[in-house]
Amino acid sequence: MEKRMTGEIQSVPKLNKSIDGSISDKDSTNIKVITLNCWGLYGVSKLRRLRMNAIGKYLAESDFDIVLLEEVWTHEDFELLQMLCSNVYPFSHFFDHGIIGSGTCIFTKYRLKNANFHEFAMNGYPVKFWHGDWFAAKGLGVCQLEINGFEVTVFVSHYHAEYDPGNDIYLGHRVIHALESAQWLNMTSAATDLTLYCGDFNTEPNTVAYRLLRGIVPLNDSWVEHTGDVLGGETSQTPENTFTPNGVKAQRIDYIMYQAGPGFDAETVDCWLPLPNKVPDTDYSYSDHEAVAAVIKLSKPGTFQSGPEFRRSLSINNRAETERAVKDAIKIIDKSLKTVEWDQTKYIFYTFFLLLLLALTFIPSAFMPESYFLISDLAFFMPRFGINVFIVIFFLMASLFNKREKNALIGTKKELQLLIDQVLPNNES
Repeated sequence: MEKRMTGEIQSVPKLNKSIDGSISDKDSTNIKVITLNCWGLYGVSKLRRLRMNAIGKYLAESDFDIVLLEEVWTHEDFELLQMLCSNVYPFSHFFDHGIIGSGTCIFTKYRLKNANFHEFAMNGYPVKFWHGDWFAAKGLGVCQLEINGFEVTVFVSHYHAEYDPGNDIYLGHRVIHALESAQWLNMTSAATDLTLYCGDFNTEPNTVAYRLLRGIVPLNDSWVEHTGDVLGGETSQTPENTFTPNGVKAQRIDYIMYQAGPGFDAETVDCWLPLPNKVPDTDYSYSDHEAVAAVIKLSKPGTFQSGPEFRRSLSINNRAETERAVKDAIKIIDKSLKTVEWDQTKYIFYTFFLLLLLALTFIPSAFMPESYFLISDLAFFMPRFGINVFIVIFFLMASLFNKREKNALIGTKKELQLLIDQVLPNNES
């Protein structure tokens, strides 16, 4: 079930709190949020500059409280968006991390109090340079702001892409992303009135990464809370999008999730896909993703909970599902560890094979007259140079990178096991 709406939504009347304990205007507020993967790869994404201009104009005519964007890879595009919508969103922050940046940023009507970025422990492979994810900073961008007297902590992420559903070599990395995210949100949610977690998670609702977020924190999924169904609301490879290839399956991988802090209630008033199928008066869409928007009502009913009490009350919920998700995650980590061991063996073999090949390039010189030595060296210079480059790359992959990946996976497995012990302290896993 997909709900798409381009018009403005009507605000929901706030309840009044009198001496009998009902809620007043000052004890509740509606927070309107939008997230969009802008598909802003320089030199790769089609019509990038035109689409960024269209996105900026759309935002300039909108009235969201918080705008969270992914795949804004260049300062040029961020500055264009900033210029176009600064009258509506005077406060913004661009998360500059990694080699090419994180691609994530925030625009808001409200002054930002703090901003930081946590980079995930693992994020793809440098040898898979055509995928590009390793060169970006995949992690958690976090900002704090105050909206109508309520403190809101906002997280934004863009997880590693899938690429090959039949052989998803990055599944273990996305499990790491989800677990790290859940742990960071767990540690901060008790110290704020509302926690928002939005972005392109590159994971569908039936996957382990999604289930970890919903079970460990736990987070509310705005689409599910509003529609009552995990189905519908697809945001990637939708048939209406002009950039969708033929014969692919639509997926819901972009989310607005949230968790109310201690002593607060939060509920989804509305959740919808706000962008029209095409930019007005053009034949192309805003991005290869759909945007997701939601209105979340935050209220303070007056029931006080301390931070520890709040975390304990959350841990009681969804214990069985959390256990299943964590155990499934451990299986994925175990499989990933076996893959790392095989990769290490493979890169060691490549290194020795290339060393042998390099040695063979010097054999012809032994059978040539001295007058041909210079010609021989010039002829073999580029092959030898290329072989040396790959020897260094494969040696580093076998020695340093695979060791780092193995440690990250082992550390994640230990953290998952700790969660099992917390969820079921009397059971053996």
